[in-house]
Amino acid sequence: MKMFLYYLLIAFVGFWIAYYFSWPKWTVFIFMVIACIVMLGRMLYVLYGTKNIKSVEKFLANNRKEPIYAFVYEQANGTKEEQLTAIEQILKKYPKGYIYQNYRFVREMLKENFDVAFEEANLIEKEPFMSYSKALVYATYGNRHDALSFELSKEWMKEAILATLAKRENDNISYEEHKQNAIQSAGGIQRYGLIHSL
Repeated sequence: MKMFLYYLLIAFVGFWIAYYFSWPKWTVFIFMVIACIVMLGRMLYVLYGTKNIKSVEKFLANNRKEPIYAFVYEQANGTKEEQLTAIEQILKKYPKGYIYQNYRFVREMLKENFDVAFEEANLIEKEPFMSYSKALVYATYGNRHDALSFELSKEWMKEAILATLAKRENDNISYEEHKQNAIQSAGGIQRYGLIHSL
């Protein structure tokens, strides 16, 4: 909403400047398109690319009406109950598809219903998320062979599985190493989520 208000303000200022200097209206249109691209690019960078966790947290705090952002924010700042409440809001907003199945999986992992979580993981119809989710359950059980049997295309996923295994095996040195590797290989909200969930 804030971004939309900024965009309207820029449009108003652009039209006022064009009127004042008698510029053609197409110059304002081009100015608005450029402003939109810059704002959208900045938002996407914060969501997926930045390593600046403070900017991610600020974005999440300002956009908690979107339940996925609320959940990620609650991972760092809320209780387990608040995280579960955010998940229920996600499930209401996205009643089907891989987002729905993924957050059903996350809910069961939070509740430590690992067998049910594995069943939910089998229903996630998008890779590499299905494989990662199944590997995460195996890693949580300490089943190294099965946890490492999946082809995971994202480096942070591989490292998160290794960190989970190391934690289960009480190998604190390996755990810290793989946790940091997972965090360093991720950006934006994924990086934020890993910092507060591994």
